[in-house]
Amino acid sequence: MKHVFLAFALILIGTAAYAQSEPWNSLENKGARYAGTKDERQNAVIFVCPVTGAPQLIVRSAQFRVSVPDDHRYTLTFVTDRGRSEVTAVAKDAELIFDASDLNAQVALQRLMEDIAASKSFAVAMSPFGWKGQFTAEGAAEALKPMIAGC
Repeated sequence: MKHVFLAFALILIGTAAYAQSEPWNSLENKGARYAGTKDERQNAVIFVCPVTGAPQLIVRSAQFRVSVPDDHRYTLTFVTDRGRSEVTAVAKDAELIFDASDLNAQVALQRLMEDIAASKSFAVAMSPFGWKGQFTAEGAAEALKPMIAGC
């Protein structure tokens, strides 16, 4: 009986870790497409497909505003069911922004979207700062589908 209770408690803890973020949402506004999710602390992961300009990945956290100086570069590590991906983002206010301004960056962004869409959950970490966010990928496949098809 003790083992059954322990196993049940571990299952609840494991699912609660990923239940702390909201399902994915998407929006299209005047031709620009957006898809993203946020957690209970308002940390957010947002993919942007603008009408003109380079696609972007934005990771937002209130912690970045006081701890991360603007215009510095930081490596973001994404851990999905498919493995790890890293991108280098530039800090601006409370956001880290990855601009997919060249072909290699666009391929990296495309693969990251595909990896998240194929996962149940994912984590984002910024090692030097010690920041980590865990998000559900519930609804990511549907929200990211138009962006993966062509951004």
